[in-house]
Amino acid sequence: MKRGFSLLEVMLALAILIALLSALGQFTWSVGRSQERLTNRATRQAGIDAVIDRLTVVLDTASVTVQGSSGFVGSNTEIRSFVAQDRPDTSISSGLAAMRPFHVQFDESERTLKLDAGIPLSLGDLRIRYHNGTNWLDSYDSLEQEALPRAVLVEAWMDPSLRDHSDSGHPPDRRAVLSPSGVWRAEE
Repeated sequence: MKRGFSLLEVMLALAILIALLSALGQFTWSVGRSQERLTNRATRQAGIDAVIDRLTVVLDTASVTVQGSSGFVGSNTEIRSFVAQDRPDTSISSGLAAMRPFHVQFDESERTLKLDAGIPLSLGDLRIRYHNGTNWLDSYDSLEQEALPRAVLVEAWMDPSLRDHSDSGHPPDRRAVLSPSGVWRAEE
């Protein structure tokens, strides 16, 4: 005698199938979100690395003064400087002839970092500090100090939800200490 499945057995099989498909869907969605988060984080890390690389060149080619004005000015969230078009090969004065402005700024309200006129990069938080040879400062003016900063500390947090960088439980995702390799003091 041929026996079919009872209604209870069919409903139980359907319930198991629905539960398995639901779990598979959740897993697929979770993997997709994780991949998206990792891609976004990698993009932000590459962006901050590019800014740090550019700041290294800026510090190597910056001048204390440019036509009587500050050649390097910075705050916790912004740096304005003048840099040589190319690294000077023989003397500092040859590089000063072709200076151009450089600007990097972190917008705290939008949580974006912008390098010159480039596309803004989403970032959780950024802090920049300057060493004058004695102390770490929150702002710097090369004309007032009569020198370029001895070092520039750049700290970046990738996650926008960690906005309080003073929380020692959340160290920065990227930290770099940069120093100029050229003339540090204004020429007499």
